Amino acid sequence: MSQVTEILLRTRAQSRQLPWKNGRGTTEELAIWPEATELARGDFDWRISKAVVAESGPFSSFPGFDRTLVPTGGDGLELRHGAASAPVLVRPFSVHRFSGDVATSALLLGSPVPDFNVIVRRGYGSADVAVHRASGAVLGIRTRGEHAFLHVLAAAFTLRVGGEAPVTVAPGESLWLRGLIAPLDLAAECATADGVLLFVRIAASEQP
Repeated sequence: MSQVTEILLRTRAQSRQLPWKNGRGTTEELAIWPEATELARGDFDWRISKAVVAESGPFSSFPGFDRTLVPTGGDGLELRHGAASAPVLVRPFSVHRFSGDVATSALLLGSPVPDFNVIVRRGYGSADVAVHRASGAVLGIRTRGEHAFLHVLAAAFTLRVGGEAPVTVAPGESLWLRGLIAPLDLAAECATADGVLLFVRIAASEQP
């Protein structure tokens, strides 16, 4: 019996280019749940996207949501959450969590910064985000929860989900595991030293 209800390969053509909520840039929406929801309406439970911070300035406000940001290039960002808060240095490939309720602004430390974003409605559940690098090795990942989302950032990966047939995922593509029934083993193999894989586990609050 399969340990997951559905396994979807998401190509670049299936992502959507949308304006930021504050209109200061554009975002590449990789996944949104439930699927009939929209960023503009704010009726989603969670959303995964990529964007580029091209200039210093304010982030969009997302009251009622918790956010996770991973810079995936550039020189990093200096974030300030609230006018009275101390700035937080966020370097490339570090995982930074913050509340969407608090006014947040970013200061570029050099060149534009591409980033990876996960937003989860507070009370719905939680998201864990991890960065994995590979140099021909197999990465064992043990997970359980409602959804798992793997996005390949650099170099192609061969992903094996439990006893399912292996899937090759190219840079810019994702593998979305929907409806996890039980804990399962994920293996990610990359033949080159520059492979980068982003792994998101989203668990609803009612999940044990």
